[in-house]
Amino acid sequence: MIHLQITTPARWLRTCARILTLCVLITQAGCSIAYIGKQETCTTRAYIRTPLNRYLNARFDLNAPVRMGIIPFATQANISAWGRELHGLGIQMASTMKNEFLRTGEVPIVELMNRQDWPAKKEEFHAGNFTSIEMARNAGYDLVLTGLLENITEMNELTLQTKVIEVASGMTVWSGKTTIETSKHEYERSRPIVWFKRRRADKLDIYKLSDELVMCAIDEILLDEEVPE
Repeated sequence: MIHLQITTPARWLRTCARILTLCVLITQAGCSIAYIGKQETCTTRAYIRTPLNRYLNARFDLNAPVRMGIIPFATQANISAWGRELHGLGIQMASTMKNEFLRTGEVPIVELMNRQDWPAKKEEFHAGNFTSIEMARNAGYDLVLTGLLENITEMNELTLQTKVIEVASGMTVWSGKTTIETSKHEYERSRPIVWFKRRRADKLDIYKLSDELVMCAIDEILLDEEVPE
């Protein structure tokens, strides 16, 4: 005798509900793992590191209104004039740097200088920064901060070179290179197609990454530690 098991509509609905719940849990677990795995790492190489706070205390009178001008950072041509309100990435990063310096209070007066570009600006960063120093001197600044965003070759990595220079003497107080790398792009590039969404290399938020890069750089500039001889 053959026994036939007939599945009732209610039992079928309960089975479908269990399967659907299991799929949702698996999907949520996968997203959580991807989110936890996404991280940014910063590395900095300092060529000249004079502790800024100690330098200012030794060079200027106590409570002197020291002024620092920040020049919009030099960048590659194709990102020099696009983005938020058509501002280039270089001016956006310099503005973030200014805001963070003001937040720390390490330098009493910090302002963004309005000269964005001039011929051979990128080349001058490695050849004396004479135009930057002259502009800062004419504007009455004591310090000038310049930056150079290296050409972007990988969408998951940005590198910023920065210098802090005393205007009167031309002495470089800080010079270094900071690199930030995120694993988000690698995850986006390697993951399989899910829920009919294709992999996209342009999903990285370059402004978010550049803001974090500036935070890393300013932490190193303000670090109270000298480079060993």
